[in-house]
Amino acid sequence: MNVLTKKILRTIRRNFGQTLAVSAVIMCGTATLIAFTTAHRNLILSKDTYYAVNQFADFEIMLERAPNTVLFKLEALDGVREVRGRNVDEAKLDLGPSREARTGRIVSMPQHRGPVLNNIVVTEGRYFDPGATNEVVLSSAFARANAIGLGETIDATIDGKRHALRVVGFGQSPEYIYIIRSIQDMIPSPERFGILWVPEEFAEGTLAMQSASNNIIGTVDDPAELDRILDQVETVLEPYGVFAKIKAEDQVSNRFISDEIRGLEATNRVIPPVFLGIASLVITILMNRMVRNERTQIGLLKAYGYSNVAVALHYILYAVILGFIGSIAGALLGQWAADQMMGMYGQFYEFPELHNRFYPSVFLRGSAIAVFFAIAGSWLAARRASR
Repeated sequence: MNVLTKKILRTIRRNFGQTLAVSAVIMCGTATLIAFTTAHRNLILSKDTYYAVNQFADFEIMLERAPNTVLFKLEALDGVREVRGRNVDEAKLDLGPSREARTGRIVSMPQHRGPVLNNIVVTEGRYFDPGATNEVVLSSAFARANAIGLGETIDATIDGKRHALRVVGFGQSPEYIYIIRSIQDMIPSPERFGILWVPEEFAEGTLAMQSASNNIIGTVDDPAELDRILDQVETVLEPYGVFAKIKAEDQVSNRFISDEIRGLEATNRVIPPVFLGIASLVITILMNRMVRNERTQIGLLKAYGYSNVAVALHYILYAVILGFIGSIAGALLGQWAADQMMGMYGQFYEFPELHNRFYPSVFLRGSAIAVFFAIAGSWLAARRASR
């Protein structure tokens, strides 16, 4: 073990409290960087996978009533890949005499299960039986919040008529990752509002929509052409009373999850550099003071033949050790924090699976940035020592 290595070990032992404090600040910066970056990537991966597998629609048209034959005209438009007509309406739900009424939204689904736009994932139970008209797949969050079990019957008042619906499954949909009734609600209230996916035949009969739809969703070949395509779609549907045309980016659930992802990205740009900048400043102050106190030792080292570069690298190495200790501890803490964040998101967002991966590239980048800030903090002191 050479003289400079022994000196570093003595310095760490003598300044153990300061070493620990600086490493702790670096740890906080690295932990926040890795936690937010990992959570950001995991949330994007979960959303994109969910949307792709279950064919999240690029647009939605709300209208009064349109015959299903108009769907052929829409699919013939340039740039339109696929459209699906359905019926959507509000319902009052009676869960028993001891409970106050709840609000639900019925969404029609094909009688037979298959790949369709805004498909549902049945998390428990089953899909509708062929020919059944009184079965419902209930949103999982609503069922959990109200302790509704499979096989139970709920009374739904739709368009002024009361219907008994038997719960055969619990489900989720990319359309309702963040389940709120409207943008004004802001916070999900799963015990008061739920989604009811019902067979097309039931919805058409209940809403007097035989072979007609009041809601049309679709996908396009090129999202950049969406505005032009929507204008053409609106022209075709103008005779049928269009209430609203909604792009995927403006869809309520997608807007909330996308804003959360953008918020994570913005936070990741601000908070970690603050911690690491503070750590760099503390290291600068610590190293400058150390160099002033060790002027005699530096002179003796040079007298014994150590070069300016060797002396400078000695002090830089001390900072690298601080950065390395802080970055390793921060990486472990950051991965744990990312796991906790994904668990928290699971309480607000309805995903069949929230991906929670470890990204080696994030780990290496976070550690490298932490060490870089440590070196930057020691550079002036090392330069002074070499002179």
